[in-house]
Amino acid sequence: MRHKKEKKTIDRTAAGRQALLRALCISLIKQEALNTTPVKAKVTRSMIEKMITRAKNPDTLSAVKILEKQLGNKKAAYQLVKKIAPRFVKRTSGYTSITKLTPRKGDCAAQVRLELLTDK
Repeated sequence: MRHKKEKKTIDRTAAGRQALLRALCISLIKQEALNTTPVKAKVTRSMIEKMITRAKNPDTLSAVKILEKQLGNKKAAYQLVKKIAPRFVKRTSGYTSITKLTPRKGDCAAQVRLELLTDK
């Protein structure tokens, strides 16, 4: 029984889950929006919000290196630090939004759109 377990496993092994979340985060950083299932979106949101908070203070080289290691992609890490994080200087959290979409046509799975907020 999974009582009181907080980590969402997304029905994958640890390595598969890590690869999936990295890919989703890189996709979100590059395109600033993605369509996925609700559970994957919630786990990705948790991960990306922590990354943006870390990227907001890029004065230390270690912060950039940690982001590169988490993402496994230098271009995405630099885009996060140079383009995305400066937009959220005044915010302390809540950098993303999740919107419900119509179910997926093939298997009728619930779909949501995870997107980074714009600066207004």
